[in-house]
Amino acid sequence: LRRTRSASAVPTVLRALRDGFAGLFADVTVTLGAEYDETPGTRIWVGLDDPETQANPSSARSRQVPATMGGTRNRDETGEVACAVLVQVGQLGSMDEALDQAEGVIDAIGGWLISAPFQELPQFQKVVFGSDTQWLMPVFDSGPALLVQFSVTFVARIYP
Repeated sequence: LRRTRSASAVPTVLRALRDGFAGLFADVTVTLGAEYDETPGTRIWVGLDDPETQANPSSARSRQVPATMGGTRNRDETGEVACAVLVQVGQLGSMDEALDQAEGVIDAIGGWLISAPFQELPQFQKVVFGSDTQWLMPVFDSGPALLVQFSVTFVARIYP
């Protein structure tokens, strides 16, 4: 299968977020979609789709409109990718410890989004934290945990 044009920027954004987030942390597991086990540690899920905690579950959503400049076939795509950070500290850990770790991960992601190299690709006009962030503090059988659900929004120009 040979691709001659991009129908959507979503696959590029998903891969760029996964690879970029993975490059930020040596000891964090980063996956497309949620992969869960009860082993203590930190996970970042890119493209989270969780009908139990999301009002409108979707790994990613986008909308395209004809571009105002650059030819009649160009399109501007605005989209959002659902992501999450899960920190599990184990039976001996505390919720304070989980909160500190999650805060550090979210801060690093926020800083990376501002200066990410993939934003230099001509099709991307903007990639930023989305407007909705949710912090959940569940206690699992394996101990305290902190789940931060956030989104990354983007604007991209799709060229034929």
